[in-house]
Amino acid sequence: MLDRGYVQGVPCVFEAMSSIGTEVSLEMSEVLLQGPCVVSGVQTACAEELIFVLSGDVEISEIDGKPMERHDNCFSILRGQRYHLNVTSSEPVKLMRVLVPAFQNAGQAALAKAQITGMVLN
Repeated sequence: MLDRGYVQGVPCVFEAMSSIGTEVSLEMSEVLLQGPCVVSGVQTACAEELIFVLSGDVEISEIDGKPMERHDNCFSILRGQRYHLNVTSSEPVKLMRVLVPAFQNAGQAALAKAQITGMVLN
């Protein structure tokens, strides 16, 4: 999602989620953006992209301007979804970007997202 506007991006691919009965490869990268700025696009990298706001002021909206909901300081952008990411302050913003592959089981997907959220926010 944030291929434009990277000040710093350090990708990390790892195997995780063995406690939910499956192992998946996740790609995580830390992103620093200098505001104010807007990054727009269509999420095509994976089934779901999680954007954790670690510091700074960020709003993400759908292309029509409707704000996306934030849960646990995390935005979820599904494949094919159009978005605007708006850094609203002049201070740098620190984000954690997690690419989540498709799961065949909705329960596994929910457990995986809960584990990811726990890892990033703790």
